[in-house]
Amino acid sequence: MIITRKKLTVVLFCLIFSAIVGLFFRLQTLLDFSSGIIPIVMHEDPWYTVRQIEQMVHNYPSYAWFDPMLNYPDGKTIQWGPFFPFLGATLALVFGATTQGDVIRIASWVPPLLFLVMIPISFLIGKKIWNLRVGVLSAILVSVVNGEFLYRSMYSNLDHHIAETVLSFAFILGYLYILQFLKNKNHSEKSTYLYLLSLFCGVVFYMGYMNIPTIMLVALTIPIFFVVYAFLEDDASSVFKLFLANAIIFGTFILLYLLSGVPYHGLDIQGYNYGVIAASIAIILFSLFVSVLKQHFAIQSGKANPKFFIISSVLTVLIIILGYYFGIIYSFYNSFIRFFFASFSSTGIDELSPISLMRAVLSYNVAIAFSIIGFFIVVYAIIRNKNRILIYFFIWATLLSIVSISQVRYQYYEGPIVCILMAICLDQIYLKLSEQLDKKKKVTNSSLNSKNIALIFITLIVVVYYILSLSIGLYVLPTFYGKSIKSEWVDTTLWLKNNTPAPSLDYYAIYEHDLFQYPSNTHTILSWWDYGHYILTIGNRLPLATPLQDRGAHIAASFFLTTNETKANQVISPFHARYIVTNYDLSQIYNTVSLWAGQKFSYESYIHNFIRKNNDNVAQLKGLRDPFFLSMFTRMHYFDGSFMKASEGHEISYADIPSDGVNISYIVHDLDPSTLDLNPAFIKKEIISFNYTRSTVDVPALTSYRLIYESPKVVSNLTDFEIHPVKVFEHVKGHTIPGTGTVELPLVTNQGRNFTYRQQSVNNTFTLPYSTTNSPYDVHATGPYRIIETNETFEVDESQIEKYYI
Repeated sequence: MIITRKKLTVVLFCLIFSAIVGLFFRLQTLLDFSSGIIPIVMHEDPWYTVRQIEQMVHNYPSYAWFDPMLNYPDGKTIQWGPFFPFLGATLALVFGATTQGDVIRIASWVPPLLFLVMIPISFLIGKKIWNLRVGVLSAILVSVVNGEFLYRSMYSNLDHHIAETVLSFAFILGYLYILQFLKNKNHSEKSTYLYLLSLFCGVVFYMGYMNIPTIMLVALTIPIFFVVYAFLEDDASSVFKLFLANAIIFGTFILLYLLSGVPYHGLDIQGYNYGVIAASIAIILFSLFVSVLKQHFAIQSGKANPKFFIISSVLTVLIIILGYYFGIIYSFYNSFIRFFFASFSSTGIDELSPISLMRAVLSYNVAIAFSIIGFFIVVYAIIRNKNRILIYFFIWATLLSIVSISQVRYQYYEGPIVCILMAICLDQIYLKLSEQLDKKKKVTNSSLNSKNIALIFITLIVVVYYILSLSIGLYVLPTFYGKSIKSEWVDTTLWLKNNTPAPSLDYYAIYEHDLFQYPSNTHTILSWWDYGHYILTIGNRLPLATPLQDRGAHIAASFFLTTNETKANQVISPFHARYIVTNYDLSQIYNTVSLWAGQKFSYESYIHNFIRKNNDNVAQLKGLRDPFFLSMFTRMHYFDGSFMKASEGHEISYADIPSDGVNISYIVHDLDPSTLDLNPAFIKKEIISFNYTRSTVDVPALTSYRLIYESPKVVSNLTDFEIHPVKVFEHVKGHTIPGTGTVELPLVTNQGRNFTYRQQSVNNTFTLPYSTTNSPYDVHATGPYRIIETNETFEVDESQIEKYYI
């Protein structure tokens, strides 16, 4: 198809316009996220990318495949590659950024810049599978599509997923060009072009894998399509050429991967080891096997050389047997199950949940309907024409759609696919409308240009889509800020950096796994896993639990829910947790915490949800049980580790009423006519509290944890106590003295809050965590210890407090 200069001008204008609008859309966070005490990035995971970029800036272009500051005492082998950190580090060095703040400001441009690459890619894919109009529409639509694609490409979302999307789509585009080449039957003398296209796809696949192993999703489409292609294609030589293309693609990848060095051993396609090489070889061999079968059928019609069939068959069978013998197939199966079937119900992680209808509407608005119609248009076109290029697009789009619907974290793939399918639908509307208007024009002898009218109609649809997308984007923008680090965590991690002992590890250094040993005084900081990367990247300290969900997540959950201090100490002792960071938000996600802690810490044993029905008013209440107040989290965050006497207890009667397969606990009122007919045997009684700061049971003091910091702000919805969002405790052995009764100590925090620490004697002794003199912290005593019963006072110097890991 020859494009006139006028058409080329229109196409370029549309592409540039789309790029400008899309880039502006993604820079909404520029000013807010690049200012403040330190510039910040979205969500938790990108904070670890910041660390990786910093490391690479200081060791350019080397990449740390092993991080000893994670997953103590084993360290962490990193399961994604250097591609995205390399882009960020390169950009930072080009602009002379070396400090953390400057690195964040400069590297945060990488996601919106990568988005710009998606404009021509979307255009070329749309053009290749359908026509020029679909290409232009795809580029226009993708520039403002919402959802994960927008979120992952926003300024300051320093995560590798936008690079994952760009490289996956670039590979698909290259493969579509290969299929276009094979579609041209006069390709016998132009094999160099095929080899160059295959080489391009191999390099892109390598870059994609060195970004993150999910590029294997794309690799999965190759053998599936190859079977379909071989079945439909009459020309055995075309099948063989596609086999050659596959061999060059994955052969190039294997060569580049081996040259760059294989970091780990094993056959796991999720990790950077030899599993991906085995998978690549398997794809090549599978393509060869299918090609051999095609040749075999061609032999019977006298169109192929039987020697090729015999030699290839023997070689294929031999290598398949070897692959099975070494357990490669079993390893692939296990990796596939772990990778694509992680459960939301067992982790509470939002990105593992299937996409909801509301989320889909907010992401794609009217594009949902148009893309569904576009999908069926593609199916109809495939049935009618069996277009190989369209079939590959269909296989790829269907596979990614299934994956992205089942797990919302893959929705960054779905956005561009929805736009391309919508563009196909709009193109068909344009053609049908033009056709109908032409028929009407002949009947009425109208002078109106039917194509122009149809174009105006399509333009109006696109404008509506733009208005809705931009409006929704602005509407959900505050949620982006909600997914970024809060000021209290910035304050806390900076405090940790400046007021706790620095680890004996160089934050910027790259360590070799096989040669590394931890210093004897290494200690970690325990928090809920959401915040581990903050502690590492901003605080430069070793977090015990991080969003990478190693065992630290289970350790944190078990520690916070444990109701016995001795057992809590045993939980963290092997991991040298010297500091504990608690935060108020944890009390709002107790259900998730209990999921990570395992069956022995069920949510229902801590909090029971009740329904109170008063006439037509229905209210849901959280009933707090004894274990909630005895848990380490509540004792630390709400009670500052102090003895707390029971101060509230509501005896309530309730009945469990089945509803939709689950029991709903309704509070029973004596005067409620709807409950008078209940069998008394089904009515339960329990003493609970509805107040987080008023316990139903006497809560013992903590003897080996002392408050050393709390963040500035105050939780606004608690009136009985002054509770700050984030608190830091030091784990100490304390100072043990003989004594009986109850001892108390007046203290003031770094925020000026006064509280009293109380402890009851155990076995005629007190184990005291606080000093009264020479405290190194702003949280300090304002007087001596006093035994309430005898009024005896005494001092404890900081030198008398025994500590861990020094």
